[in-house]
Amino acid sequence: MPKVRFQWLAVLAVVAISTSVQGEEIAASKSVNVMKAGPRSGENGGRYFNIQGKNSGEDGKYAAFGVLDFTFPKTTAPTKPTKLKSAKLMLTQSVARFAKEGQVKFLLSDDFKGDTAPLKFDAASPNTLGTQLQPTHAIGEAAFKAGTTGQVDTVTLDLNGASREAIKKASENAGTIRIVVVPADGDVAATYFGAGNATESNRPKLSLEFEIAK
Repeated sequence: MPKVRFQWLAVLAVVAISTSVQGEEIAASKSVNVMKAGPRSGENGGRYFNIQGKNSGEDGKYAAFGVLDFTFPKTTAPTKPTKLKSAKLMLTQSVARFAKEGQVKFLLSDDFKGDTAPLKFDAASPNTLGTQLQPTHAIGEAAFKAGTTGQVDTVTLDLNGASREAIKKASENAGTIRIVVVPADGDVAATYFGAGNATESNRPKLSLEFEIAK
């Protein structure tokens, strides 16, 4: 019997040293606020990243969902077979006077190559996307609570097999992933800094943790 226990301990030791963890963090290469008339224009369209429900403004004038693109550089793509262990999205609050607490949802879109110019906020659609940016994978939901400007909200993404594999593949091949953030209720006005903000630390970021086979 003692011999059996020794054998199991040896197996566990091999497993323990056969993998390691590699972290990777990248900033969003692009952010877009998509309103009823289309993407928000001007410098503020990239400087800020607002997710606003269909009741924002008169007749939903300011309603918007958001699109975040993350492009992986070649120099940081893992070179060994990997498993994506976790993914976190970090958004920095830019608290505006119209900010309102509420729920937002996160989706991973397979349509990462499509132009954002034709996109429009669809108030009649349950997720405000309609048939745009499909197919998508639900990857989480969070409550926006207005704090202070500069406060970082970190969301641990709830990945399934397809979304986990899509992110892993993009990271290994210097590809792009597209995360879509939509309002989950009609009154929310979640206000953040966007990818075009002059202060680099304020830009949306994606933090990944890989399990790497040796």
